[in-house]
Order: sequence, then C-alpha cells, then structure tokens
Amino acid sequence: MKKILILNGPNLNLLGTREPEQYGATTLADVEAQCRAAGERLGYTVECFQSNWEGALIDKIHEYGRLHKAGEALGCVFNPGAYTDTAVLGVAGGGWHRDRVWGGRLPHRPGGAGTQVRRPIAEVTPAPRC
Repeated sequence: MKKILILNGPNLNLLGTREPEQYGATTLADVEAQCRAAGERLGYTVECFQSNWEGALIDKIHEYGRLHKAGEALGCVFNPGAYTDTAVLGVAGGGWHRDRVWGGRLPHRPGGAGTQVRRPIAEVTPAPRC
C-alpha cells in the first residue's frame, strides 16, 4: 500500500485551542483522523507529521522523496502554517525557498489553513514540482 504524507508546519499543533473563535474548534488530531480515514477508504496509508522546526519538516520531505523514488509513496500535502507569515519567513533565515522545501523531489500539493479539512483526500493527487 502506498503512503501519503500530510505535513503540517508551525503552530498547527495549536488548532482547536488557539483562538477557536478565529480558527474553529477542530484540532490537528481531528484533521489527522479525517485524513487517515479518507486514505484508508482509498487504499492509502496516511502518515501525519507536524513540527515547529524547519529542519524536521525538511527531513520528513526528504524521507518521503526517497520513498517516492522507491515507488512506496504517492506524495505530500503540505500546510506550511506559520511559514506563510512574512514575519516568520524573515526569522527563518530569508524565507522558505522552494529549493529548501522541494529539494526532496517529492510530488506535492501545497495546502493552506484548513485545506485538509475542506478538500477530500481524493482530490490530493501528485502535482508537478514547482
């Protein structure tokens, strides 16, 4: 069974608890459960990973790049979380350049706030590398 990576960036671990009036009450664990269930229905294993650290996110992308090359992974849905904020981008050493993130040569579908909740996993297909 092929794998799909659901990758969540900084502050997404706070979903459902940080400003629920702004972001809603759905937690990251809720989103991950929805993704795993949808993946299972479609015959995929879904691995969810969240980190507030850039290096951990890139390491996971590189790991899945190797799995994709070996025919074991389909791709990645990436919700960069706080890395979409220009203030955080400045602190992150000049911003998240495409080369840093997609150097793993992994097909991906960029996400955004709430993307995983609103878009069924059936629509998450390998996208051309930027």
